[in-house]
Parts: sequence; structure tokens; C-alpha cells
Amino acid sequence: MISQRKLRRASAIVAVAAAALVGVAACAGSGSDSGAEGVASSQGPSAQPFGTPNDPPADGDSSQNPEETKDAVTPTPERLQREASIDLTVSDVDEAATKVRRTASSVGGQISSEQISTSATVVVEVPTERLEAALDALEAIGVVDNRSLSTTNVTSEYVDTEARIRTAKASVARLRALMSTATKLSDIVALEGELSSRQGDLESLQSRFDELKNTTATAPITVELTPDDVPGARDHSDTGFLAGLTAGWSALLGVLAASATALGALLPFLAALALVAGAPAWLLRRRFRRTHFAPPVASEGD
Repeated sequence: MISQRKLRRASAIVAVAAAALVGVAACAGSGSDSGAEGVASSQGPSAQPFGTPNDPPADGDSSQNPEETKDAVTPTPERLQREASIDLTVSDVDEAATKVRRTASSVGGQISSEQISTSATVVVEVPTERLEAALDALEAIGVVDNRSLSTTNVTSEYVDTEARIRTAKASVARLRALMSTATKLSDIVALEGELSSRQGDLESLQSRFDELKNTTATAPITVELTPDDVPGARDHSDTGFLAGLTAGWSALLGVLAASATALGALLPFLAALALVAGAPAWLLRRRFRRTHFAPPVASEGD
């Protein structure tokens, strides 16, 4: 009996101890989970692992979208120097010159030079992008004898000159900063000489850059106006047999007129030559006639 009681008591003790161990393990697990959650919450968003897509990338972050960055780069526009010329045959030079001025104004250009007499030469400056439109408008003023257009690409020189200007400005700024802190007279003199040289280079670059900017922004058009009644002017209307006959008759009249003009110019010289050479010839002829054709002298016996 005593052994059975001891066995039961021992079994009860083992059961209570096992239950106690299970309870302690459960409490320890819940405590560790709550502690991890507390550490994670205390670290904030920075404790999140890499690659967690919680927040979208900030706008303008080029590392997130290389294609957008590539498209955002603006290519350097081409810088072109363009010039043109057009020769026109017109019926009235003054009226045609007025139309040229109106055409230049209509495309946003201006007259840079003008020379008018029996014919005319007008130089028009127009925006480069309106050059073709200006030429098309000028063609309507008269009959086109010749039209030419040339283009020179100066993009590389334009970009290079612009970069050299930035470098030169930075160099001048550094030299001025050094001069403001220099204390020795020799250093100041050396810096002033170098600064003067750099400023001269900068002015030269700036002048060239301004020239490139102006010549690529506008294009000159040289307009030659020739009246249709000038000899040698091109006749665009008359062709065929009658035109050839008329041209031949005009040429013949021209030759006769030129011959008459030459004869009229030579006539005073011929008259003077006749007076100079005619008088001695007349005297010689008279003397010759007296010598050879004198009547015979009668003898005394007769």
C-alpha cells in the first residue's frame, strides 16, 4: 500500500512539473516575439531590409530610370552659316527694288546695302530659318536668271569657342582672386600681366563667338536687278524664226550704226590729212605739167 501511494504521489509531481515547464516555455516565446517587434519599430523605416518596395522612388532620381535620363539630354543644335544670291530681269528697276524691301520686311529681315542706277544690287539680311521662303518670294519679282545657295556647318567651332570662353572667364576670376590676396609687389605685377593677357584672349574669343552667333542667326541674300531693255539682257519671251530675224536685223543695224560712228570720228582726221598732203601734191603736179607740156618756141627763120 505504501509503495502504491508513493508511486501516485511521484506521478502527480511529475505531471505538475511538466505543466509548469510548458507554461514557462510559452511565456518565453511570446516575450521574445514582442521584443523583436519592439526593436523593429524602434529602428523605424531605416531598419527595413533592402529591396522592400514600401516607398516609391523620388521624382527626378535618374538612377531609378536611365531611359528617362537619356531622353532628357538635349542635343546641341546645328549652327549653319548660309548665304544665297539671285539674279532677276525686271521691267522697272526702282519698282523691283521697292518689292525687294517689302519682301525683306515680310520675312523679318532688313536691307544691309543697296546700290541703284540703271541696274541695282540689293543685299538682304533675313533669319536663317526663313531663307528659302525669302528666295521663293523674291522669285516672283522678276524673271530668274540665276539662283544659288551655300551652307557651311560651324557647329563644332561654335561649341568649342563657347567652352573656351567659359574656361577663360574662370581663369580671369581666379587671377583676380589671387590679386586680391597678393601682398608682394612682384607677385602683383606678375598677376597683372597675366590677367591682361587672359583678358585679351577672352575678348578675342568673345568677338569670334558673337560673329558666329550673328552669322548663324541671319543669312545674306544678294539680289541683282537688271532691266529687260539693256543690251545683252536675256529675252525670255520671243523665240523662233521671227525672233531670230529680229535679232539679225537688230545686229545689222548695230553694225551699220557702229560703222557710221567710226566714219564720223575719222572724217576730221581725213580732212586734215588731205590738206596736209594735198597741197604738195598739187604743186608737184602743176610743175610737172609745165615742164612736159609747155608749147614749142618758134624759131627766127620761121
